[in-house]
Amino acid sequence: MIITQRYSKSVFNFENTNGRTADYYPNLITYLELLDSYQSKNTQWTWENYPNLSRYNFYNDIMNTDQFQNRNRQRLDEFINKLTELGLYQDFLQGRLTQADADRVPDLYGLVFKPAGGNSVLDKEIEQKARHYTSNLVKLGLTYDDRLISQVGHDLLNSEDLKKTRLESSLPIENSALVILRQLAKAMINKFSYNVKTDKTTIVSYSPFALLIALLLKKSNMSEKYLFQHIALLTPYDVVPTDKLIDSILNGSLNDNIYKYNVELFGSNNNVFSGLASSRELTREEFGNIDEFKNNRQGNTVDYYYNLYRLNRRFTLDKTEKNLKALFDFSKSGVPYTAVKKRFGNNKGLFTFNPKNLTVERFLADNDDNEFIEMGADNNFYVTVAMFSKRRDCIREYYNSFKKLLTIANVITINNGVVSLTMPKFWESIAKEFDFENHIFGQHDVNGSVNYESDFYPEYFSSITLQEIFNLSETQTERVLTALKAAYGDRSLDDIRSEEAKAQENRLLETVNKMLPRESLADLLPMFTDRTNDSKIQKDITPNATVPTIFEWVVAIAWYYISEEKYSLRQSMNLTLDSEGLPVAQAGGQKNKQDDNSGDITIDYTDRTLLLEVTLMDKNSIKRGEWEPVLRHSVNLSANRTVPVQTYFITDAVDKNTENIWRSVAATDLEETAIQHRSVRATIYPLTIDTLSNWLHDESVNEKVVWGAIASSYKPLIETDFDSDWKTDILDSISSNN
Repeated sequence: MIITQRYSKSVFNFENTNGRTADYYPNLITYLELLDSYQSKNTQWTWENYPNLSRYNFYNDIMNTDQFQNRNRQRLDEFINKLTELGLYQDFLQGRLTQADADRVPDLYGLVFKPAGGNSVLDKEIEQKARHYTSNLVKLGLTYDDRLISQVGHDLLNSEDLKKTRLESSLPIENSALVILRQLAKAMINKFSYNVKTDKTTIVSYSPFALLIALLLKKSNMSEKYLFQHIALLTPYDVVPTDKLIDSILNGSLNDNIYKYNVELFGSNNNVFSGLASSRELTREEFGNIDEFKNNRQGNTVDYYYNLYRLNRRFTLDKTEKNLKALFDFSKSGVPYTAVKKRFGNNKGLFTFNPKNLTVERFLADNDDNEFIEMGADNNFYVTVAMFSKRRDCIREYYNSFKKLLTIANVITINNGVVSLTMPKFWESIAKEFDFENHIFGQHDVNGSVNYESDFYPEYFSSITLQEIFNLSETQTERVLTALKAAYGDRSLDDIRSEEAKAQENRLLETVNKMLPRESLADLLPMFTDRTNDSKIQKDITPNATVPTIFEWVVAIAWYYISEEKYSLRQSMNLTLDSEGLPVAQAGGQKNKQDDNSGDITIDYTDRTLLLEVTLMDKNSIKRGEWEPVLRHSVNLSANRTVPVQTYFITDAVDKNTENIWRSVAATDLEETAIQHRSVRATIYPLTIDTLSNWLHDESVNEKVVWGAIASSYKPLIETDFDSDWKTDILDSISSNN
């Protein structure tokens, strides 16, 4: 994200408001994969308004994906049905709709044409959502504004091929996590100022990542809300001296810092009214014309705001029991007062009332120093409070995507609301050569007028290493590596990586033991058999991953409990995990490989290998979507190992044909596709969720018992001779009869 911050009071974010979802990162991958499929098939693909169908197709395809299955696609269906009813659907798909055609479709479904024969715009619920969703890709540098995938986007899609330096290789993180880490380290929020006379643009930048590292190197543990609200607070429109900034955050008060910074940022903008307008009661029309009170999505809220203003102002000027009673009644109004609290009180009550003693004297005593009573006669006061409250709401709301990306990149660990660096020694070593504090804010000039971030900072969309991002020379990099080794007792980089990987494994196990003990997990598994439980599963485990991804994570843990011979749980998963070990998405790039050896969960024991393939597809969809990849993964893995391999396919239910076909392949020579096209045998055993749950409840069941039973049953099939020339024999027989 290089955000061109065009409004001084904006709060930076990595996700557009209308594109915000709980499973933010998995959706990014889905959007990126979909765009990649379009662009791979059509080199002339463009992202444009109708009559180009790129945005329509994107939205339509997204609504058919698994993670959007519970979204309301009524608008899209009604749009298609109405066009079909009018006999216009094929013309629509061919981009041939005219203004006259569009006029036949009611506004709910219609097309809005630009004047003078310009391009038309598809119904906003379709095209605008396509733009909103994909804007998140642009902010993270995965695509350009025209939605063409950048080099960074291709790195994420094909992360198994990512080229890393020695320094980056010391990090025990997946390649996809490294791609995200690089982007966070590069990310800048920018203010542009173009000077016509000099034909130069001054760019002032703010780096949230630099501030985060600088703070956590100064103080190893910080409150999550305190840290991230300070990071979200800042903007390139008000640059604070670094020493003053760090000191105010480490030693100040969050409320005081936010207030002081907002005062500096807003300046005189809160003096909207002057003269009589600042002291007389405003009309509803005058009040509603103030930008800070407008709410395009909820029209009634302006009336609620005005009622607060009118009632509070009247009490402030005339402190009578009658006016107090009117203010008290408004505080009990439900929705109106809730809206007022959000806009003016940071979701907290504005006053303290004592219903049993509702007197002016008691009320004033209970609300001593309440600014609404002290300053309620000044019309500008309401504008100022609304400004500050709105920005504070945004500060609290918008930092979540930044925080999620930091945990995915394994930069930070959050434990009980306390944030710390996951690998502090690594960042301490970098900081010896790169001063994070002096890179929180920056300023430089470029020639000409800058229209796009890619014009002045193409590196954001390019594949560059951490050394390049931190501007480390070869000599400096060697000093960083030396410092890193010294911090670990002069151990090798491989040993450092192993130590940190072990620490990650321990954090995962701590998370698992705390969140999902064996019996709890056994009770949770049956919930996956009914997709009506999806929202509860995400609430209980993590809202940041899709349910199929969570299912894969849960199955991996279930088998870890069943297995007496322990192994690296984290390494067995083909998932992207956050710094706590919670699932986020499928591991970048792996699922796109057509000839890989790995499936969902690969467990390497000392003398055997187990492959767990999982799906939540129904038994009919399994035939179309799982037969080939499960067979391919099992065969390729069997050819790749020198020890026996078994594959367990875990799902809700499979039909008899699937069970019998997978059993029969054990008696068949199959050709692997990954290495030398050798012939191997594959053992594939279908396993239901209910059975796995029962095994968890039965302490006598372990991995050796299961393996032995399956091996014993499949052994006669595996040892059966197979006539690899059977087809030739048939053809020869036919030929000999002619």
